[in-house]
Amino acid sequence: MENINVPYRHSRYIEIMTTRGYKAGQERAGETRLVMDPDELRRHEELLVEMWTKKGLPAEFARVGVVWESPWFSVINQAIFYPGKDGREIASGHIDVVWYGEARGEKSVFLLSFTEDGRLLMNRTYRTTIRRWTLECIGTITGPGENFEKAVERCAREKLGRQVLVLKPLGNCLDERGVMGAAVPMHAALVPNAQSHELVDWEPRDTELLAISEVNEAFRQGKFLKNGEEYLCVDGYTGFALRQAELQGLIRPDGSVDMYWFSH
Repeated sequence: MENINVPYRHSRYIEIMTTRGYKAGQERAGETRLVMDPDELRRHEELLVEMWTKKGLPAEFARVGVVWESPWFSVINQAIFYPGKDGREIASGHIDVVWYGEARGEKSVFLLSFTEDGRLLMNRTYRTTIRRWTLECIGTITGPGENFEKAVERCAREKLGRQVLVLKPLGNCLDERGVMGAAVPMHAALVPNAQSHELVDWEPRDTELLAISEVNEAFRQGKFLKNGEEYLCVDGYTGFALRQAELQGLIRPDGSVDMYWFSH
């Protein structure tokens, strides 16, 4: 039964952090100390409210725990203490975005997709968060009752209009700054040259076939130009997967693609 004396934002925070395997306290000297005890959470929040209001900021900015939720994500303000130079701790918060699938055992899907003629198939995608068009490789998450293989098939069909002929692992990538927390498995996919299905993903997108030299140049400049339109090319997941493809011999030093790699 829920403790009525503990606010939902705190009880839900403790539940999520415990599910993720996080522990209260400080593992090593010099690290931040994580607060998960209900009484200490309340005192910690009171300290932050006092600090925020002195700066003329609204008290709700100082709330710790779960500060926003949707059916897919929780936004958490972690209650932490920074180690002070004089031995006194400094109360603070740290924003953390938690994907529910991480706790439910759902998996992320990321595909570095090569056509049979050795080109990389990417998406030109509109990202609402930054309100810019980007050039990136595709990904999704497994849906309810959907295994990884079915999610791969759906992702390629909906976002590339193609089927996956061969799938091989490249390794796992953590979100660059650890905000999302979960590791993303990277895979190289071999797909047909020709598109056979219409794109049906709900996000605005289109496909782009590029030689590796063109992809490298787009990453070097941080952008890709097509018909006078500019697309950002800075996606960390795509960059990591490309580097793994180089290290594993799929992409040769001269920028060509070893298509026999998919049959090894």
